[in-house]
Amino acid sequence: MRLCWQGYAEREMTMDDYIFQVAFETGRRVIDPYPQVLPLLLCGNPEERIARIDDFLKGEVENCLEGQLATTRAHAFARYPTDSNLFGAEWVTLSVAQLPHSAITSVLARRMPKVNALDALSIALRLWGGYAGAAKSVAYETNTGVSLPDDRRRQIGLVHGWAQRDEVFKAGVSAGPFANRRKGQRVIYDGIEKRFQEEYFWQDILKYPDSDGIDPDLKAEAKRAGMSCTT
Repeated sequence: MRLCWQGYAEREMTMDDYIFQVAFETGRRVIDPYPQVLPLLLCGNPEERIARIDDFLKGEVENCLEGQLATTRAHAFARYPTDSNLFGAEWVTLSVAQLPHSAITSVLARRMPKVNALDALSIALRLWGGYAGAAKSVAYETNTGVSLPDDRRRQIGLVHGWAQRDEVFKAGVSAGPFANRRKGQRVIYDGIEKRFQEEYFWQDILKYPDSDGIDPDLKAEAKRAGMSCTT
């Protein structure tokens, strides 16, 4: 089932894509103004930042966010099962209203004890949206089957559009491939333009330069960098 949502009429979205945009939009609406930088516990050099983001999101935070968003999705879909625009808007509205009073707040209070509750929720939603959206972009296989180059091209186009609007979401994107690898899932770059490989996934490419689909120039550069680190 392919859908289009407000502001993205030029791009086709599958039902699975909605969750990334809902995380993005909800994270920017649960508090005004929303935080625009990562807390110190998620900062560091590029390699450290990716490792900290992956460690923060994996397990309890990711599972709880997915569960809460699945609940609000079901309620929104029950109300607007045939109108994609109204369904998407209702999903965000319900998420903004309900997530601040859900189980995720206590999880984030433990994981971000020095961050205001609504700030923490905003950061977690947007960070996870980039993280999970990017993981899907470079996945060999998703919930709907084997991903083709055109699928990855379309998905990274969506992710890039949101990342250009939000630095927290963008920080999550770079950690996406590491989520796949941690789960034992194959990462493939076939269909991802060179500019996106370089902008978002360079740290993964440096570590795994033999991954399928890497641009030849970037592959060669990554291998040279790896050799210089061992000499």
